[in-house]
Amino acid sequence: MLRLVIGLLFLLSFCGCSTSKENQLDIIIQFAKSSKIDIKASTYTVYFIAKDPVIMHFTLSEKEKEDIVQAKKALLINWEPVRTTIEDSCWHDPKLYTRITINSKKGLSIIDIDNGCNGFYPSNSDHAIRIKEFIKKIKEIVKSKKEVKDAPETDMSYF
Repeated sequence: MLRLVIGLLFLLSFCGCSTSKENQLDIIIQFAKSSKIDIKASTYTVYFIAKDPVIMHFTLSEKEKEDIVQAKKALLINWEPVRTTIEDSCWHDPKLYTRITINSKKGLSIIDIDNGCNGFYPSNSDHAIRIKEFIKKIKEIVKSKKEVKDAPETDMSYF
């Protein structure tokens, strides 16, 4: 009986959900040219005009990792390999796109969205709102980490 229990635990740890490609946190969020969150590498990078980027490492708790997986699932996206730009109805220039790159078991998906715009066409409004919530959730988790809280501000400015 003990061997059966140990065997089951081993099997579950080897084949469990957390090791599947779908639940891996291979996610990068690039905020225009100012900063980047790389969940898989556990880094937050701030870019500057005339000096080298500052790279901070952070550690996610199991709960935070699960929160990110659940937020990814809440996007209700099939995650087919695709590159798409979420069109909006804002007329401001320049457009400062936030890029989400997710590598899932189906391949690489890249989504660009103007994070400074909240005016989306009715055809993609629900989708855009979910993506912005996903970005917000990850940013809140990472920015709350003690290693990232005192990150320097970028000197990138856009006219």
